[in-house]
Amino acid sequence: MAHVRVIMRLLFEWGKLVLQAHQWPDDRLFVRTVYRACLRREPDRDGEAFYLTALHRGSMSKLDVLRSVLESNEFKQIYGLPVHPLNALHQARMMLIRTHLPMARVIVDLGGTAEDHPEGALLAMGYP
Repeated sequence: MAHVRVIMRLLFEWGKLVLQAHQWPDDRLFVRTVYRACLRREPDRDGEAFYLTALHRGSMSKLDVLRSVLESNEFKQIYGLPVHPLNALHQARMMLIRTHLPMARVIVDLGGTAEDHPEGALLAMGYP
């Protein structure tokens, strides 16, 4: 586990150097670059909106965004780093919802919570 912390620390320090070397006037370009470099994909609509809002409000710095992505379960899974069992369970549940639940015309979401998503937890987890 110590080697994982060392790798994460090195990545974070590398990220700080990149941020210092480049002025990122465009927050959207910055967020997209972090997603592409760290998660090997384009940002999803909700993720991009979350980080852009946080940057514009000043509740997160660019370094905070980088740290958040580097500490995410998705990053850890991509690079084979250990993930807490409860987080792995949640990721598996989201995958199940996205890939195996049939489409419905009406959704009644009676359980769970998604405080930042007024549409409910089921849709926040990726239900089509």
